[in-house]
Amino acid sequence: MNMIRWIIPIAALVAVDQISKYWVETTLPLYQRIEVIPFLSLYRTYNEGVAFSFLSGLGSFPLIILTIAIILFILWLWRSLEPGRWLSALGYALVVAGAFGNLIDRIRLGKVV
Repeated sequence: MNMIRWIIPIAALVAVDQISKYWVETTLPLYQRIEVIPFLSLYRTYNEGVAFSFLSGLGSFPLIILTIAIILFILWLWRSLEPGRWLSALGYALVVAGAFGNLIDRIRLGKVV
């Protein structure tokens, strides 16, 4: 699957990710619940680890290296995708964009918004 055509959509997703995190940091109070609708609330919080704060005591640098390794692994998997599997390619693009957004946070803040 030609990954080159996904560069602009991935960059756009990373931009949306960073804009939304900027909005969260400048608008939402820390650790306070903001109800959007009865079953959806927003919280401003930070994650110093990976999923559910796993490895939070490890420090930023190892997690930056781990994130880069994960991005490279996903790109490697994506490269072997059969032609016509656009839904799978979309999934890879979303994962890569999210990982890049988190990588930017980790480099900039030492944690993920």
